[in-house]
Amino acid sequence: MSMTDALIEQAKNRPDHPAIEDMRAGRVVSYAELPGLVDTAASNLLDVGVRTQDFVGVMLPDSADHLIARLALEQIDAVIIPIRRTIPDVEKRAAIDDLDVKAVITNKKYYKSVPPGPRRLDIKFICHNRATETRIDSVPVVPMDASQPLIATKSSGTTGEPKRLLLSRGHIWERSRIPVGPMRLSSVDRYLLVPSLEYVHGYGLALTMLLIGGTVVMGYPIRGDLDYLSHFEERKITLVCLSPSHLQQILGKMEDDGPRFPNLKVPLTGAPVTSDLHSLSRIKLTPKIIDWYGTSEAGNLERFQ
Repeated sequence: MSMTDALIEQAKNRPDHPAIEDMRAGRVVSYAELPGLVDTAASNLLDVGVRTQDFVGVMLPDSADHLIARLALEQIDAVIIPIRRTIPDVEKRAAIDDLDVKAVITNKKYYKSVPPGPRRLDIKFICHNRATETRIDSVPVVPMDASQPLIATKSSGTTGEPKRLLLSRGHIWERSRIPVGPMRLSSVDRYLLVPSLEYVHGYGLALTMLLIGGTVVMGYPIRGDLDYLSHFEERKITLVCLSPSHLQQILGKMEDDGPRFPNLKVPLTGAPVTSDLHSLSRIKLTPKIIDWYGTSEAGNLERFQ
């Protein structure tokens, strides 16, 4: 099974349910629409010469089109190379210098900062070049070779030089399934994307939502800790991944009359979490806290503490 199969299934079972809410673009993509949009992007990628196991960089802000482009790359069995937009040009070069990168998908703003060599592909061309009607049965089922790489990334370098990591299709697929049971996730859940799609955690939980028929909410210009609280409430968010520092700042804006969001699930990543912070989080915010620190590449099987 692949994400393509999952999208087709959700389009049949939950056609009107929102799969992606891109608030910056004022856009909602339903499950009925999503397979056709992915199919269009996949066809456009094939038309420009991207093939199975080609390395393709993705240097984009979080958006519905960004997620659709990644799903299209999986559909045609290409390998995704996340390239962070905000890092210096020399680091962008280092992100791809040991790979034969065929192309980089980006937008007009970051077009000139793509390292020399790979072909530059405009996200608008990839996702909007060919208008197609939504056809649930139009997305070809791609047999998944679980051993083939799907994402090429690098470690953080905390123990030395950053190491190249090739995460297989099977790894990413299983990773997207892991949180469902321990976090008791279902199709009613709404995931606020805080760690960018550029990061394994951000992208992995987005795939989890699409796998189970939930909703990925993205594009909020969060400008302060109170904004998090208002987004949780106004958008009925039930899942968000935070760093301990973010969480501590949010808790500092809250009264001791909680937990304010008892149904909110909060995986924590990016740094170790103290027992005091765990305790305070359960009192003020939610009892559903899970520690994901140190699992960026491997995933996590832990249940809520």
